[in-house]
Amino acid sequence: MPKTMIIRKANDLIEARYKLTLAQQRIILFLTAQIKRGDKDFQEYAITVSDFCKYLELNPKNIYEDFIQISSSLIAKTLIIGKNEKTTVTSWLSSAEYLHDRGIILLQFSPKLRDFLLGLRDNFTVYSFSDVKCLKSTYSFRLYELLNTTVVFFS
Repeated sequence: MPKTMIIRKANDLIEARYKLTLAQQRIILFLTAQIKRGDKDFQEYAITVSDFCKYLELNPKNIYEDFIQISSSLIAKTLIIGKNEKTTVTSWLSSAEYLHDRGIILLQFSPKLRDFLLGLRDNFTVYSFSDVKCLKSTYSFRLYELLNTTVVFFS
């Protein structure tokens, strides 16, 4: 697991219309925290099976089935982002891969999320994963983000 897990999201993404389960929400936050501030494009983000189980509070015995179910649901799950005069409909992930022999899960964000997660300069929210790691409801994650959304105006 990364040492410092900082989440940066465009406010438009926080305010987007979507519905995720608790496990799905945790995966999205985990992946978001792996994005480095200077990244120009999405990478394949790796999660070890042990971190995946610990992070999602899953039994390692059924990890393959759990991984397939969670990742395929995130590829199929859509979100609707209204930004200014444009509405974007996309999925969360573009790909998911389980490397059995190495015990690693590779996930990649949909390219359509690039403007909402990379190179953020204004109208975005930053918080630490440690602020939300004890939350036990997907609604509490959403409420936390909405209450902490900050708008910065530059003149």
